[in-house]
Amino acid sequence: MRIAAELIVGYTFNQPFHLWLQEIFRQNKQFGSKDRKFYRDVFYGYWRLGRFGLQLSVEQRLLAGLIRQGENSDLWNDIVSELFPGYNTTADFTDIQQFIGETWNPYKSLEGSVSGQINYHKLNTWFGQKAPVWLKINPLRRKELLEFLQKKSVEYEEFESGTLKVSHDNLDEAILKGWCRIQDLGSQESLNTEILTDSVLIWDACCGAGGKSLLASDLNSAATLYISDSRSKMVHNALLRFSSEGKPLPFSANIDLSGSVRELMFDEKIKITKPVFDTIICDVPCSGSGTWRRNPEMLHAFTENEINTYSERQRNIVKNALPFLKQGGQLIYLTCSIFSEENENNARYLAEKKALTIISEKYCGGYNKDADFIYRAVFKK
Repeated sequence: MRIAAELIVGYTFNQPFHLWLQEIFRQNKQFGSKDRKFYRDVFYGYWRLGRFGLQLSVEQRLLAGLIRQGENSDLWNDIVSELFPGYNTTADFTDIQQFIGETWNPYKSLEGSVSGQINYHKLNTWFGQKAPVWLKINPLRRKELLEFLQKKSVEYEEFESGTLKVSHDNLDEAILKGWCRIQDLGSQESLNTEILTDSVLIWDACCGAGGKSLLASDLNSAATLYISDSRSKMVHNALLRFSSEGKPLPFSANIDLSGSVRELMFDEKIKITKPVFDTIICDVPCSGSGTWRRNPEMLHAFTENEINTYSERQRNIVKNALPFLKQGGQLIYLTCSIFSEENENNARYLAEKKALTIISEKYCGGYNKDADFIYRAVFKK
């Protein structure tokens, strides 16, 4: 536990934690598979405490987080008595609230920013649990994927619409071969056939690595798809994913919508200067708070004033994309946030200031489905 404490205080949030952890393992080749599992479990248990129990030492928080996840062992009884005088075994304090004397609340100061549509008690429980891995099956390669999972002894549960919930994420081979893609259920639910059926021209204006673009292609393969992002690397990665799944490549561009844009240039040859799109998808940059269960370290690095920064940026992106949406067309506004300022409040603002009509809004996925939270508002221009 002492070594774990020395390691974790060296993390400075300047890169994703899982990449930092990989580097730690590379630097400490003496760590065997059991050691790596222990450190991974203890670190993620620590992060999942969020802002709960901050009065404890690093070593106490590491042990508390580990035990809260149900990782009990008689081997740790000596550590318990050392770190928590008055307790002799892990069984003595399985209720973390009891031995800290504090109500379980990993969000603390952020509680007032959480959407009123989200049950705070259920949210706390959701955050403290390990997230599953969700897959979207390539229907053309279903047989190969299922044979691969069986061969690797990967347990899975199948749902409708080609969705699998699997026991772990060591699936690089299947993903590279285009048999499936990792896509959380909340993300999969963010678009559906009903929304996209009548769209002839679709623009995914903040495509990122292409998850929503691929989903749009699944749901309406007859539509002509355009994708863009402010980061050229993300556009490149999205195109690689289309290629690996055997899908026709969409028209693509590197476009920064944080500032005013007078024209769009796709593939350096298709210039768009007027409203042409039936549907624009704005999966805007956000706090990512709806995914923090998978990346619990992000809660520790986040400050409340960042919410307003994201909210303003999101409004600007939508404002700069709207001139290219047909009258009568639809804007699909998406975030992976649980904060009302980025979601419901922004929806009201956009409806009022940009003459949009809110057709529907909802949270996709979430704690009831063991998935990330994705907020979706559909507007009509």
